[in-house]
Amino acid sequence: MREFSIFVCLFLCVSACGGISETVVSTTKQAEITTTVAPITTFLPLSDIENDGNWILRSDLSDEFNSSYIDLKKWFLAGDPNNSQELDDSDNSAADWIGRAPGVFDPTNVTIEEGNLKLLIEWEPYSEIFPVLDEDDEVIIDDDCNCQYEKYTVGGIISRNSIQYGYAEIRAKVPSLPISSAFWMIGNHFEIDIFEMIGAPGDGPYASDTRVSYMMPTSLHNWDIGDLDENAYGEEYELPWNISKDFHVYGAEWKSDEVIFYADGEEVGRITKEEAGVVWNTEELHVWIDNEIFSWEGLPTSESLPDKFIVDYVRIWE
Repeated sequence: MREFSIFVCLFLCVSACGGISETVVSTTKQAEITTTVAPITTFLPLSDIENDGNWILRSDLSDEFNSSYIDLKKWFLAGDPNNSQELDDSDNSAADWIGRAPGVFDPTNVTIEEGNLKLLIEWEPYSEIFPVLDEDDEVIIDDDCNCQYEKYTVGGIISRNSIQYGYAEIRAKVPSLPISSAFWMIGNHFEIDIFEMIGAPGDGPYASDTRVSYMMPTSLHNWDIGDLDENAYGEEYELPWNISKDFHVYGAEWKSDEVIFYADGEEVGRITKEEAGVVWNTEELHVWIDNEIFSWEGLPTSESLPDKFIVDYVRIWE
């Protein structure tokens, strides 16, 4: 049995779907993890390569990124202005979200190269995307930072289809930057952040400390509940590796009464329905993979860009 050292801390638990930052009581846990390598041909969760869970791969939500282009039958490109035209009132993917200022989603920041999905973070103050205007041609001010979208472009993809309960896994490497690289799922009311990783500490007003490069922050959100100080429950887990130095496998099993989080096939922690309380929900969720700039963490310098969040694969089972 792994032993955990646990301490209660305050951390900035942030929804990746456009909510403002909030302070949430969370738990940081340090886990001893034995790194294993999954045979890439098994297409089974790294934590269950014998398939004791009888997992069936959802090909419509999974991608090896081995082609030369994004499969637009599976994915929306974040920031594509056509997304809002394709969504109907029943869609809960948030695919029409433009991003977290000052960074804005740019569909051209999504590429596939050498069998990897690459989500770019770029310094583009003169991009034709800026200024970002609303329907009345007024400059949009993001409530998160009370600032406009400018200078930075980021990338993301969103699944067209959704799932209720299952296992989500990604093999990825995050950039060594004070930005969020995230793997999460969202519906109309509920959100599961499998991780929102910050690759390096920044110089913002609420910047994380140097341990952030070893942390796997997770959280749940229920958007039916009051303000953002009340709608989240989160934990973050300390890993034995620097998340920006190499590829690792991260995953979560979402069940009717808990979410279990994994890193390189080993459980690092779980959030139960009982712990989450009123935050818990059970609706179908869409898959997001994206970059976001958290102004409270600090902004990446122009000299540090461009950089990229690299994904080898994403696989979803039920």
